[in-house]
Amino acid sequence: MTFSGFEYEFSVHNSFEGNKFLSFDELKNPENGFIVNDTCVIEAGIFVTKYVYENEEYEPICKIDENPVKDNDNPLFDEMFRRSFKNVDPTFVPLLEEVCLQHPALVESQENRGCMFTEWAFTALGRVLHFLITKKLEDMDDEACDHLQSLWDEVKIFEFDLDWLECDVAFALGVKEKAAKVKKLKEDVDGLEIKIEILKTEVERARKELVQAKEEFEEHTQDHKLGYGGSTSTFIN
Repeated sequence: MTFSGFEYEFSVHNSFEGNKFLSFDELKNPENGFIVNDTCVIEAGIFVTKYVYENEEYEPICKIDENPVKDNDNPLFDEMFRRSFKNVDPTFVPLLEEVCLQHPALVESQENRGCMFTEWAFTALGRVLHFLITKKLEDMDDEACDHLQSLWDEVKIFEFDLDWLECDVAFALGVKEKAAKVKKLKEDVDGLEIKIEILKTEVERARKELVQAKEEFEEHTQDHKLGYGGSTSTFIN
């Protein structure tokens, strides 16, 4: 008997007499005690025996080789993402193929998950990858950093092993702080340069005043005596 893509095998047995099918006559015979006061209590054990591919919606993820060939033209991943994950954005598929070939544990961690859950998981991962390859450092303003942090928090929910990606995300998120530090230092340098220009102007003015004062001093003191008593000096203050 088949339900929702799974095949179950059922058998009924008499626990008192060993494994065998129980006939209807034996079931309704009052002497056997199966029916008491027109009530029959049945205990059922259900075991999944095999998986059938009657509905593609419930297809599991394809298991990949432990030592995959690291290329971007692997038909295994085309089938996995395009058939089993029809709702994954096609823009994300090449990115997911590449990282899954390099990190097989990404796929293995989702093998026992439901199809919809896995679609969400790989879509979340695809969003992070797409963000990182489409943004530049100068794009990482407050809004972009907040968006990346949100994407990163979301993908971590799906319990991927993302140690290989964490440093890149941390670097991208740290760009805002680094940019703020660079901006502050640039402002400090610009402020100092303005002060230098002001000081240069003041020094130049003071130099001119010095030259003028020196010339006036030398002009009035050259070959002039100081004098004394009632004598008059020609020195002019």
